[in-house]
Amino acid sequence: MSVRKNMIGRAIIYSVIFICFYAVIIPHASAEVNVSWQSISYPMDAGKVGSPLSVKFTVTDTELDDNGIIDKINVLLSSSTGDTTTLTLKETMDNGIFSNKDLVLTNGIAEFQISQKVKISVLDNCDSGTHGNCDPKLIETLTPENGIDVGSDTDVSGISISLSETGPNTGIFSRILKFSSLASNANTATLLVKPGDVISIVDGVTLVISNGLIIPSPGDVGSIPVEPGGTVTANYKGESALTNIKTSPIGPGRGGGGLILPGVVPDFVSSGGSDFNEPPTLGMNLAGQKLLVRCGVNFDGNCFDITSGYHEEFKLYEMMSGQHTISITMYCNHGVQHCNYVGLGIMPYSEFNTNPTWWIEITKNLGGQWTKTIKDPQGFLGIVTITTQIVDEKFQVVSFTIEFKNKDTDPMKVGIQLRDSNNGVRNWYLNEGVKFTDSDAYPYVQSEFEPPLKVEALCLNENPNHRYSCAFEKVRQLTIKNAEYVLNKMLKNE
Repeated sequence: MSVRKNMIGRAIIYSVIFICFYAVIIPHASAEVNVSWQSISYPMDAGKVGSPLSVKFTVTDTELDDNGIIDKINVLLSSSTGDTTTLTLKETMDNGIFSNKDLVLTNGIAEFQISQKVKISVLDNCDSGTHGNCDPKLIETLTPENGIDVGSDTDVSGISISLSETGPNTGIFSRILKFSSLASNANTATLLVKPGDVISIVDGVTLVISNGLIIPSPGDVGSIPVEPGGTVTANYKGESALTNIKTSPIGPGRGGGGLILPGVVPDFVSSGGSDFNEPPTLGMNLAGQKLLVRCGVNFDGNCFDITSGYHEEFKLYEMMSGQHTISITMYCNHGVQHCNYVGLGIMPYSEFNTNPTWWIEITKNLGGQWTKTIKDPQGFLGIVTITTQIVDEKFQVVSFTIEFKNKDTDPMKVGIQLRDSNNGVRNWYLNEGVKFTDSDAYPYVQSEFEPPLKVEALCLNENPNHRYSCAFEKVRQLTIKNAEYVLNKMLKNE
């Protein structure tokens, strides 16, 4: 009887274990997970305040439906820039459906505590419709009407602030933006914010927007850097969905005719002074205070340091038709994987990159492959070969080996543009620039020369101060002859 009881007991225990195992495993096998975005694409400035669009996605997990608990889940977000962030979402009711409140799309890393500051910079060179760097001898100021507008969720109307040029003729205007939990003040460039606020920085001329986020923020609100033409992917339990980032249009720009978005180049710095958003450079940093690149431009082995943020003067460089190599060394603060565009061309002094005589550019796609584009309406160029070489994690050399056809040009300025996937853009113009000469234009002249006269040396390699040398005797005879000549003249005069 006791054996039978033991067997029955074991059967009950095994049955309970099996039932518990079944209860745990079966729902997992039948559970469904779905991830979806509210829109298939978003513009670069989405995330509200300056843009009316919220960036939202939804996760459905049937395993968490009607289990008597208001659950929380973590969703990993990844951008094609290589950046990631995690949002914590809460069930609105016990239905297995989770949604975020908002995701702020940013140009580079742009999350700040209230105690931190933002350095904002604008490129402006007195082009049509703009108002900066009109006198190369002065340090100028952009008034609030032509400067920057900033706003937050707490102060949506925001403030307009002026910006000062970093030095004479730099064309770079900057201002430190501060945050406060008390009040906004346009005179001190202080913006009222609270934790979790989205902030927008708007170019007062081009109306280009760059966003940021004040942290700490709620778990269902976050930010992530994006790039034009890139993607953002939401990942949960092995399921994922992506949304596309719209390619940025070419806006009116400031000074240089057609800066790619953003016309505002935010230079976000923490209270410790870390410079997150330095756009690519081939010379000075954005503030014009540090030479980051030596030999930024190289013409056929001739090295030039670029010590200006926009315009560089150097002696006219003359090139004969034929093959030449122009190399550009660029500094990529975010890493060379983010530098994705180099443009090179020449143009009359009165023109900008928007109307070059010829223009060569290479663009890197999301897979890391470079594509070459040549604009040469007048037929100056022959074969063009471009090579790229990564020096280290932040430096890359791009070399243009170009066959120039037999055509003369007037002196032209050289234009260079660099871009990165964080939407950072830099333009340079190099004067006096270059001049191309047709090598066949020089006439061939046949010259004839008479053979040189052979003159016998009189006193070769002798010391004229030695009394017994040939040279000494020649000097002595000449001195006597001159003395006799003078004496005869004196006698005739008597």
